[in-house]
Amino acid sequence: LEQRFRETYLADPQKANLCRRVAQREKVLLESRPFEKEYSLYIGIPFCPTTCLYCSFTSFPVSRFGDRMRAYLDALYKELAFVAKHHRDKKLTTIYIGGGTQTMHQETLDLIGRAHTVEQTKEAFLLARECGFDNINMDIITGLPGESLSYVHETLDEIFKLRPESLTVHSLAIKRAAHLNIEMEKYQGMVKGSTNEMLRLVDEYASNMGMEAYYMYRQKNIPGNLENIGYCVPDKECLYNILIMEEKQDIISCGAGASSKYVFEQGRIERTENVKNLDHYINRIDEMIDRKRKYL
Repeated sequence: LEQRFRETYLADPQKANLCRRVAQREKVLLESRPFEKEYSLYIGIPFCPTTCLYCSFTSFPVSRFGDRMRAYLDALYKELAFVAKHHRDKKLTTIYIGGGTQTMHQETLDLIGRAHTVEQTKEAFLLARECGFDNINMDIITGLPGESLSYVHETLDEIFKLRPESLTVHSLAIKRAAHLNIEMEKYQGMVKGSTNEMLRLVDEYASNMGMEAYYMYRQKNIPGNLENIGYCVPDKECLYNILIMEEKQDIISCGAGASSKYVFEQGRIERTENVKNLDHYINRIDEMIDRKRKYL
């Protein structure tokens, strides 16, 4: 099968091998799940200290929009209560709240607009350990402005010392709405993009931490023939990541800019979208709920 995959899709041996490993891992996790009796939940919290250079998600700086937090949460609670009521006969299997990616280079953090330090990243990780969390993921982006292979190497060295249970690597995707794209003329010489060497380096480090690839996907706007990959130690897979990619289960999303996915028989998929504008979401929350109602 791996040979046929290589010949059909012109994949190099390393990529074909990675796809086979991921497929085998996912098959074990998915083959016994009663999808029709379960659902997953995404909760969008769009308030950030700053907006990252590469970000195209629904995001509002706290300094300008902090006064809407209370009203936003009230609207979000109302939407969540509706979802809970209409899914009383199903099991909630996974919940995903927000997200975030780090580099271990302060100059990169400053450049991309992150309002924290490398040391604060490490402190947050150790605090989570102290609180008893035994399944911690760390995300990295390869190909950030100004970062070469040596930068990725140094970031992975620091992650190796912390020993998270999972590691997710994203190849930089330059989205249309991101400041990085809008102001590309300013950063043109700094954006080299991800390389196969970077992903191979991550694969090597993940293996040395006892991790195996368990999911992968390719986003639009990723330069080159590259992908995003999730690694983890045994039995610490992020099931949500697999479910959102395989489209076998309803993913109900709440919050500004959230997109819900409903999976029906014969593989038919329908979606509902929440408005991205913060004030519109707050003022039109009943409309957002009605958009879901017809599918639930």
